[in-house]
Amino acid sequence: MPNVAGCPEMVAINAVRQACREFCTRTTIWRSTLAAIDSVLGQPTYSLVLASGSEVVLPLHVEYNDIPLSPTTEEKLEDAYPTWRDASNGTPTMYLIETKGTIRLHVPPDSAITGGISVRVALRPTMTADTVEDIVYTDWSERIADGALARLMKMAGKDWSNPQLGIYHETQFWNGILMARATVEHGHVKTSRQVTMQFF
Repeated sequence: MPNVAGCPEMVAINAVRQACREFCTRTTIWRSTLAAIDSVLGQPTYSLVLASGSEVVLPLHVEYNDIPLSPTTEEKLEDAYPTWRDASNGTPTMYLIETKGTIRLHVPPDSAITGGISVRVALRPTMTADTVEDIVYTDWSERIADGALARLMKMAGKDWSNPQLGIYHETQFWNGILMARATVEHGHVKTSRQVTMQFF
């Protein structure tokens, strides 16, 4: 790690993970259609099956029985349907994310459908992940390295501290985020596969 000589390996690894997480959160570059979920009669909440070492940033598209659902929030449902939590079975038209790993249909489904719930999400690596998708690290490794270097160099009072150079790397990191956002907006998202993170 010549750019941050003297920096402990675990500190550097943590900086890479944090930079990668921020990059994925702000760009939604890592996207995945999850394994279809079987709907269960009368059950509104479902766990999302995620790749190991990943967590949800936000849902991008949800379908029930091939019909797109609209995103909503607890607050909107409380305003429009005060008794929505006690709703009887019906045909879901909306969904909300209760936790990062679960999705809730606004009414419990009135049918059990194999593979009836389809979810596409934006992901980021967890804080313990040692792999990320190819689209993230292979295509954007230099900008993620910039983000990690910015974090490390802006640490005060360290042998590797260099605030001025840290600002340069931070600028490069944010330029990469803007470029990745543009890539996503124009639909230039490649098919993903997992690769092992290489630490600079």
